Amino acid sequence: MGRGLECRNIFAEKEDKIDFLSRIGSSLKQSESLRYEWAIMSNHYHLLINVGHQALYKLLSPILTEYATNCNRRKNRSGYVFQNRFTSILCDEVCEYFTLG
Repeated sequence: MGRGLECRNIFAEKEDKIDFLSRIGSSLKQSESLRYEWAIMSNHYHLLINVGHQALYKLLSPILTEYATNCNRRKNRSGYVFQNRFTSILCDEVCEYFTLG
Protein backbone atom coordinates (compact mmCIF):
# COMPACT_ATOMS: atom_id res chain seq x y z
CA MET A 1 0.00 0.00 0.00
CA GLY A 2 1.10 3.55 -0.59
CA ARG A 3 -0.08 7.08 -0.04
CA GLY A 4 0.23 10.44 -1.76
CA LEU A 5 2.65 12.99 -0.35
CA GLU A 6 1.01 14.88 2.53
CA CYS A 7 -2.16 12.83 1.83
CA ARG A 8 -2.63 14.72 -1.45
CA ASN A 9 -4.80 13.32 -4.21
CA ILE A 10 -2.66 11.27 -6.55
CA PHE A 11 -5.52 9.61 -8.38
CA ALA A 12 -7.84 12.61 -8.72
CA GLU A 13 -8.83 11.88 -12.31
CA LYS A 14 -9.89 8.72 -14.09
CA GLU A 15 -6.83 9.05 -16.34
CA ASP A 16 -4.57 8.79 -13.26
CA LYS A 17 -6.16 5.53 -12.14
CA ILE A 18 -6.02 4.04 -15.63
CA ASP A 19 -2.34 4.98 -15.98
CA PHE A 20 -1.46 3.42 -12.62
CA LEU A 21 -3.44 0.22 -13.21
CA SER A 22 -2.07 -0.27 -16.72
CA ARG A 23 1.50 0.05 -15.41
CA ILE A 24 0.77 -2.51 -12.70
CA GLY A 25 -0.91 -4.86 -15.15
CA SER A 26 1.99 -4.74 -17.60
CA SER A 27 4.60 -5.31 -14.90
CA LEU A 28 2.67 -8.17 -13.31
CA LYS A 29 2.31 -9.86 -16.69
CA GLN A 30 6.02 -9.50 -17.51
CA SER A 31 7.11 -10.80 -14.10
CA GLU A 32 4.49 -13.55 -14.00
CA SER A 33 3.23 -12.22 -10.67
CA LEU A 34 -0.40 -12.61 -9.64
CA ARG A 35 -2.83 -9.87 -8.66
CA TYR A 36 -5.56 -10.97 -6.31
CA GLU A 37 -7.21 -7.70 -5.33
CA TRP A 38 -6.66 -3.96 -5.55
CA ALA A 39 -8.26 -0.74 -4.37
CA ILE A 40 -7.41 2.76 -5.48
CA MET A 41 -8.72 5.75 -3.58
CA SER A 42 -7.98 9.37 -4.43
CA ASN A 43 -4.93 9.62 -2.16
CA HIS A 44 -3.72 6.05 -1.68
CA TYR A 45 -3.75 2.50 -3.04
CA HIS A 46 -3.84 -1.09 -1.75
CA LEU A 47 -2.61 -4.10 -3.73
CA LEU A 48 -2.82 -7.77 -2.84
CA ILE A 49 -0.31 -9.48 -5.11
CA ASN A 50 1.86 -12.57 -5.18
CA VAL A 51 5.32 -11.80 -6.51
CA GLY A 52 6.60 -15.34 -6.02
CA HIS A 53 10.33 -15.46 -5.28
CA GLN A 54 11.00 -11.99 -6.67
CA ALA A 55 11.55 -9.05 -4.32
CA LEU A 56 8.51 -6.77 -4.15
CA TYR A 57 10.57 -3.59 -4.56
CA LYS A 58 11.86 -4.86 -7.93
CA LEU A 59 8.27 -4.93 -9.15
CA LEU A 60 6.89 -1.78 -7.53
CA SER A 61 9.78 0.69 -7.60
CA PRO A 62 9.84 1.12 -11.41
CA ILE A 63 6.03 1.35 -11.52
CA LEU A 64 5.91 4.07 -8.86
CA THR A 65 8.80 6.01 -10.38
CA GLU A 66 7.31 5.94 -13.89
CA TYR A 67 3.86 6.86 -12.59
CA ALA A 68 5.24 9.80 -10.58
CA THR A 69 7.23 11.08 -13.56
CA ASN A 70 4.22 10.86 -15.86
CA CYS A 71 1.91 12.38 -13.25
CA ASN A 72 4.25 15.34 -12.74
CA ARG A 73 4.52 15.87 -16.48
CA ARG A 74 0.73 15.77 -16.97
CA LYS A 75 0.11 18.19 -14.10
CA ASN A 76 3.03 20.46 -14.97
CA ARG A 77 4.65 20.05 -11.56
CA SER A 78 7.79 18.53 -10.05
CA GLY A 79 8.76 16.77 -6.85
CA TYR A 80 7.59 13.77 -4.93
CA VAL A 81 4.20 12.23 -5.60
CA PHE A 82 4.25 9.40 -3.07
CA GLN A 83 4.85 9.74 0.66
CA ASN A 84 7.69 7.50 1.79
CA ARG A 85 8.32 4.03 0.46
CA PHE A 86 5.33 1.74 -0.07
CA THR A 87 4.28 -0.38 2.90
CA SER A 88 4.18 -4.14 2.56
CA ILE A 89 2.68 -6.80 4.80
CA LEU A 90 3.27 -10.52 4.32
CA CYS A 91 -0.07 -12.29 3.93
CA ASP A 92 0.62 -16.02 3.78
CA GLU A 93 -2.84 -17.16 4.85
CA VAL A 94 -4.70 -14.73 2.61
CA CYS A 95 -2.63 -15.71 -0.42
CA GLU A 96 -3.24 -19.39 0.27
CA TYR A 97 -6.98 -18.69 0.49
CA PHE A 98 -7.04 -16.91 -2.87
CA THR A 99 -4.84 -19.55 -4.51
CA LEU A 100 -7.12 -22.38 -3.37
CA GLY A 101 -10.39 -20.46 -3.69
